[in-house]
Amino acid sequence: VIEEGAGDFDIHSDARLLDLILKNLIENAIKFTPEGGEVRVGMELRDTEDAATELVLSVADTGIGISPEQQDRVFERFYQVDQARTTADGRGTGLGLAIVKHAAVALGGKVRLDSLLGRGTTVTIVVPQPAPIQEDGAALEMADA
Repeated sequence: VIEEGAGDFDIHSDARLLDLILKNLIENAIKFTPEGGEVRVGMELRDTEDAATELVLSVADTGIGISPEQQDRVFERFYQVDQARTTADGRGTGLGLAIVKHAAVALGGKVRLDSLLGRGTTVTIVVPQPAPIQEDGAALEMADA
């Protein structure tokens, strides 16, 4: 399910890194959500308290979730929540979330994970956006979409 937002907007970022982030998050959400579950993808531009703008990407699922003890470790390279989930059963190598974190940091952003075991996981990426520039070099105010 792709959530509908307020309309079209421009994103100022590295398309390759955003694609990498979304691909890994969506693949993980699908992989760990049982049949009949749901995966939601959201994207919005949000104004901050200091008059900046940030891109907020989120991928939420109704999958198996991650225990609180393991949530801090899932962004480590090769870390597997359940060691039985290896490439032999199609579960992966434990690199997906590490790639997501490094790509987000490369964009000047940050990653947040919210998860309840047995209920699902939401991963949110927040990436700062530059102010649009007018031809005379002055920053433009971004209108609500």
